[in-house]
Amino acid sequence: MVATGDADRIVRPFDVVILGMGGDGHTASFFPGGNNLAQALNPRTRRGVITMEADGAGETRLTFTFSALQDARLLALHIEGAAKKPVIDQALAEGAESALPIGRVIATAASETQIYWAP
Repeated sequence: MVATGDADRIVRPFDVVILGMGGDGHTASFFPGGNNLAQALNPRTRRGVITMEADGAGETRLTFTFSALQDARLLALHIEGAAKKPVIDQALAEGAESALPIGRVIATAASETQIYWAP
């Protein structure tokens, strides 16, 4: 679908997007140092699917662009583990200028992100 461009046809505004977060602050395969991170996080990049390669990813990933996720009626973040609490705290404190992709996603989403964390 990505090679033919057909994936772009299926991307419509989502009602609900539930994201997780890795210990390095990645979310939705938006990895720190990812080869397409700037393009994937840019709200002006057209809605669609993009590839991401990063040392932390282990393999090439497919993800929706942030523009395809940002206007969901409900954007929720589900985090588990005590080790991730300082990561999300850092991301929230740094906001849109965060080096952590999750910080930039939360700060620039069209709706307030609901965060659910369980130790």
